[in-house]
Amino acid sequence: MKNFGSVLRTLTKGIALCFLLQVVDSQALPTPRPASPTPAYSYDNGQVYGPWKGGKDLGSVSFPLSETVSNDVKDLFIMGLKLLHAFEYPEARSAFQQARQQHQGDEFIMGLWGELMCNYQILWFSREFDIADHLLTLLTQARENHTGTLNISERVLLDGATKLFSNENNSRLKQPFETGSNVQLFAQYLNDQLSQNEPLEAEVEIFSHLARLATRQSVLDYDLERGVIGNLSRLLAKPELANHPGLHHYLVHASESPRLSKELQTDAYDSALWLQQLSSDTKNTSSVHLTHMPTHFYFASGDWLNVHTINLLAWNKSLQRATDLAMDDSSLAFHEHLWRLYGLLQAGRYEDAWTDGQNLYERIQTLSDKGVSDEKTRVMRTYYAFEQAYLKFELPNGNSHLAELTTQTLSSNLMSPWGKIAYYFTQAWDALDVGNDQRFTKAKSDLNALQTDITIELSPMEEGAIPVMIKQLEAQYQRTQGNLDEAIRLAISAEQPYRTMRWDHGVPLVVKPLLEYIGELYMEKAEAAPTYSPGIVNSRSIKKPTTVTIVNHNLDSKAMTYFQDELNEFFPRRRKSLEGLLSAAKQAGNKATYDKTASVIATLDQTLSYPPPAPDSGFISTASIFITAALLFLASVM
Repeated sequence: MKNFGSVLRTLTKGIALCFLLQVVDSQALPTPRPASPTPAYSYDNGQVYGPWKGGKDLGSVSFPLSETVSNDVKDLFIMGLKLLHAFEYPEARSAFQQARQQHQGDEFIMGLWGELMCNYQILWFSREFDIADHLLTLLTQARENHTGTLNISERVLLDGATKLFSNENNSRLKQPFETGSNVQLFAQYLNDQLSQNEPLEAEVEIFSHLARLATRQSVLDYDLERGVIGNLSRLLAKPELANHPGLHHYLVHASESPRLSKELQTDAYDSALWLQQLSSDTKNTSSVHLTHMPTHFYFASGDWLNVHTINLLAWNKSLQRATDLAMDDSSLAFHEHLWRLYGLLQAGRYEDAWTDGQNLYERIQTLSDKGVSDEKTRVMRTYYAFEQAYLKFELPNGNSHLAELTTQTLSSNLMSPWGKIAYYFTQAWDALDVGNDQRFTKAKSDLNALQTDITIELSPMEEGAIPVMIKQLEAQYQRTQGNLDEAIRLAISAEQPYRTMRWDHGVPLVVKPLLEYIGELYMEKAEAAPTYSPGIVNSRSIKKPTTVTIVNHNLDSKAMTYFQDELNEFFPRRRKSLEGLLSAAKQAGNKATYDKTASVIATLDQTLSYPPPAPDSGFISTASIFITAALLFLASVM
C-alpha cells in the first residue's frame, strides 16, 4: 500500500499539470490592448477590474449578514470575500463596490468594510491610507446612521478594520512586526475578541490568524509560523471549512520556508494540492494568484518543474483574463512570469528561459518605441530587471547569450524600489566585468541611495538586502583587482546580516545569493593554491621536475559548508549552489558528498515525490486526485 500511495501521489501531480499545459503554446506576450477606462490603483499590476469569470471556483466561504440584502448583493459580498482571501484585490474591490451599488436603501455596511479591507494587502505590505481614510469616514457615518443591530462578528470585523487603518501613536509608520503597528493592533484586537466573546464566525478567527502571520519577522520566524499552521490546520479539519480558499492559501504561506515545508510537509502539500486542483480539473479557478500559489510550497522544496509548469498556467490565465476584460498589458501576471523563468533556469532549461526573457524584453522595447508611457511599462520593466539578473547569474559560463544580455538596457524610471535593487546591482556587476570603474561607482551609488530616498518606502526585506548587496559589490570589486583575501573578508562581513535579514520567500532578492558567493570565493582561493617544481637530483641522473599542487582542504571544506548552508537554509536544490558543492567536494576528495550532489543535480528537471495525502483529508476526492495526477504526469513529459 505504501508503494501504491507513492505512485498515486506522483500520478496526482501528473493529471493536474497536463491540464495546466493545455494553454502552454500561448506563451508569447499579446499585442497591445487599449487602456482600461477604470482608474489606476496601487495593486502591483496597476488596474482595477471586475471579477473575472464571475469569481468562478474559489472554494467555499460563508458569513451571515444582519443587514437585509438581496440575494444578488449577498452573492457579490461572498464573491468579494473569496477574492479578498485569494489576494485578488482589484477584483475583490470591484465586487464589494458592486454590492454597495446594488444595495437598496442605506449604505451596505459590510460591503463598505470589504472595500476598505482591500486597501491593506497585508502579507505584501502594500497600503493605501488615503483611500482608506475616505472609506473610514463613510463607514463611521454609516454605522451612526444604521438603525438595525449588527451581529457580534460583524462588529468585531468592523472595529478590527478600524484598528488596521488607524494611526494610533504613529502606528502607520511602524513595520508589521513592530509593537504598536497597525497589523499588530489588528491581530491583537481580533485575538482578544475571540477569547472574550461567545463563539464568533470562523471568518473572524481566519482573519486573526492571517494578521498574526503578517506580523512575522520573516519567513524564518518558525515559532510564530508553527503556531499559525497549527491553528489553520485545526480549522481545516472542520468539514464546513475544508474548502475555504483562505485557509489553504494562508497555510501554504505559513509553510513556505524550506525548513517548515519539510517539517510540516503533509499539511502544506495537502493545501498546495487543494489549490492546485482548483486549476487542474473541471473547476478551473478564475484566480490567477491561487493558480500560482502552490508553487510557494514547490519552491521551498526545490521542485523546479512544478514551479515552472504551474506558473506557466497562471501566466496564460492572466493572458486570457486580459483578453476577456479588454485590459492592457500592465494587468498581466509578471510575478508568475518571473517565477516560471527562474524554475526553467534551475531545471537547466536554459534556452527556454532565454526565450521567455526575450519575449518580455522585446515586448517592452516595442511598446517604448511606440511611445507607450513609462507608467504603462513600469511593472514589465521592474520584473525584467530581475529576469535579466537571473539570466546573468544562472546561465552557464560561456553561454552564447551572456554577451547579448549585457547590451540590453532599460530605463529605471518609475520602477519600484524592488526592481531598482536588481537593476542597479546588475548594472554594477556588469561594469566590473568590463572594467568600467566609473560606471560601477555610479550604479553602486544609485543602489546605496535607495536607503536614504525619502520619496520611497522600502519593505523590511529590501532594507535588509541593500546593505548586503552593496558589501557584495565591494567584495566583487576586490576580486576583480586580484585581492581575493579582501574580497572574502568583505563578503563574510555581510554574512550575518544576510542570514538574519527579514526574508520573504520566493525568487532571491539578493540576486546572487551571498552564501553561494562566499563558497565560490573560497573555491577560487583553493584553486589558486601555489605550486612548486622541485628538481630531484641523484647520482645517476637528473629527473624531470615534478609539479606539485598544494591543496588547502580547509578552504574546500569551508566552501562546501557555505554551499550546503545556502541549500539547507534558503534555496533547496538551487542549481548553482549544487554545482559549487559538487566542485568543492571533488576538490576535497569527498566522494560521498560528490555522489550525493551529482544525483540531486541529475533530477533537477524532474518532479519530486511527496507523501500521499492523509486518508481523512475530506476536501480531496479520490476521483479528483486521480484526474489531477494524470494531467501532471503528461505535463512533465511534454
